[in-house]
Amino acid sequence: VSMSLPANQIKNLLKSKAVKSVWSNKTFTIDPPKENDQLKADEANVGNYTPYDALDRLHAEGFTGKGIKVGILDTGIDYNHPDLKDAFKGGYDFVENDNDPMETT
Repeated sequence: VSMSLPANQIKNLLKSKAVKSVWSNKTFTIDPPKENDQLKADEANVGNYTPYDALDRLHAEGFTGKGIKVGILDTGIDYNHPDLKDAFKGGYDFVENDNDPMETT
């Protein structure tokens, strides 16, 4: 759930048994490559290539993403898609009120 509330109300929100944690909303931005910047041909064809140097530095500092859980609110996904099938761990469909979050066609 995302909500806006005064900072002095966070402690009251945490008293609810339905609330496990509260995090502040952070926005991250990255400048896209300039139009005249050309990727090397081999870099453009590698599926996991990233032009952002900071990723290697974060990994070197021990920030790998391991143990991080990501929740996604979406209108529906194809969890059989090759990019998602191994990562999908379940979900809930709030439209059809069932445990199958596949988009209804």
